[in-house]
Amino acid sequence: MKKIHIKRCKKKLTKICIVTLIILSTTAIIYYAKGYRFSFDEERILNTGVLNMNTTPTRSHFYINENFTGRTSRTVSSIPQGEYIVDIWLDGYHDLSYEIEIYPEKSTSLEAFMFRETPNYEIQENIPSKIIHTDKVDSSIFTISPFSDSNTDNQNNFKILKYDGHRPFWQFRNNDPETLFDFSIDVEKNEITNLKVSPNKKFAILEIQQKEEDYDEEKENVDLIPAGKHIISFETQNVLAEINKNNKEAKWAQDGLSIFWLKDDTLQKLNLERLEDTIDIYEKPDDMKIMHYDTDSDGKLNILYKMDGNNFATIAKINDQGEETYLIEKIYYQSQEHFLESWQKKDFLEYRTFKNSPQSTLFVGKPQDFHICQNAGKIIIGTEQALYTYDVEHERYSLINPRPSKLISLAPDYKKLSFFDLEKEVIGTYIFERRTGDHSLDLGTYYISSNLDPKQCSDFAWHGNSNNFFYVCNNTLYVNDIQGFNEIELIPFFGKNIIVEAEDIVSTILDEEDIKNKERILDKLHDKEHKENFTEIYEKIQQNKNILLKAEIN
Repeated sequence: MKKIHIKRCKKKLTKICIVTLIILSTTAIIYYAKGYRFSFDEERILNTGVLNMNTTPTRSHFYINENFTGRTSRTVSSIPQGEYIVDIWLDGYHDLSYEIEIYPEKSTSLEAFMFRETPNYEIQENIPSKIIHTDKVDSSIFTISPFSDSNTDNQNNFKILKYDGHRPFWQFRNNDPETLFDFSIDVEKNEITNLKVSPNKKFAILEIQQKEEDYDEEKENVDLIPAGKHIISFETQNVLAEINKNNKEAKWAQDGLSIFWLKDDTLQKLNLERLEDTIDIYEKPDDMKIMHYDTDSDGKLNILYKMDGNNFATIAKINDQGEETYLIEKIYYQSQEHFLESWQKKDFLEYRTFKNSPQSTLFVGKPQDFHICQNAGKIIIGTEQALYTYDVEHERYSLINPRPSKLISLAPDYKKLSFFDLEKEVIGTYIFERRTGDHSLDLGTYYISSNLDPKQCSDFAWHGNSNNFFYVCNNTLYVNDIQGFNEIELIPFFGKNIIVEAEDIVSTILDEEDIKNKERILDKLHDKEHKENFTEIYEKIQQNKNILLKAEIN
């Protein structure tokens, strides 16, 4: 009997051991899957995370804390939680470096877009002498060019041309401009000052200004377009109407089908698709001050106003009958700037929302302008002291920048925007949304470039990936990422003109003034082939005076 009892005990003990082993193994597998690892160096269990590393182009070398880790694209697991430096290198491309944080039991994604050290160039000749408008949506370049017909040498004739700035690299040679509109002016008395192309590219406001005030308008040639603001149609090739000089701040609706302006105390609308008469949309009361007006993507009018005696402002949508629907009925604000002082000292402004209330508002400064970002569900509001965003769905504010600022543009993915800090003269990006599971970005405001002269820095353009952007400063094209980790001097010969938004193409106009910088630029270039390319470019400039240079930068 004793032997039988011993055998039963052994069997029971064996079962207990097996069950215990299964439980321990299962637990170990679960914790291993969650990222827990035992460190023999530190003699303790560490909680780890995962890094998903992707670059364009792929097969780039990358290092974590200066230790070679592999080539992209690659997933690196079992990385202890903490902060790391990731360096990326590929022959022929600018080096990149990022600060990332690995979170326990989570996957962090890092996507890097690399730019060529020596871009490939293509020259488009016979470019007109004046760039008058650029479009950041479909990368179009609109120009006004003087021309002479076959019968006369009339210097009064002009053409409005459109260049497609987003052609594949191998199609550049066939990228001929499209003639949109022919017209004539008296160049001795008048000059062209601006061209505001409608968002749908069907119409434009052509502004012609008098050089002299005292001349007889009755002697004007009827075939010449006189001084004034003229609405023209690219489809019908004619002048549709003239905007009265008493009509202030003529603005295109975002759908491109209407123009709004303020005449005396009344907001008026002209619908160009139906060519209807100008209609009065909204007549403001005597005790109202209209501070700004804009449209949404549907072309509907929105106004920012303040009533006498109120301690708040209002943003309302106005329909064609003049009836208003509140977008933000009461924007309470205060004038005490010390509320912004603690934020003004920070290098990174964490994303933080707050409600709109008269007792505890963090909204500082009287609202003075706004922009409807319908695709993002946001309203960007600028005050005398700061820049804010308003989430329409959740009815909450967030501070973008605690200093006077100018909105530049919304990113193509509608999850971030760019602005210019008018006081510190820096470019900033504000990230208010990210992809699910993306822990490589902190929501909030990043300050990108410092000590910028707003008179010398211009032509901001988002890259199509929404993670990089271009801008021109001091005759140089720079590219940077949205967190400001990698500012690269991309093309050092940039002139005074433009860049356009595109996936992998950057365009600029070079003219005779760039010749002055020839020697300085050539001194920067060490590659022999690169120098020969520039010599060819400058010869073209001397021959044609104006050329369009396109560079493939990735």
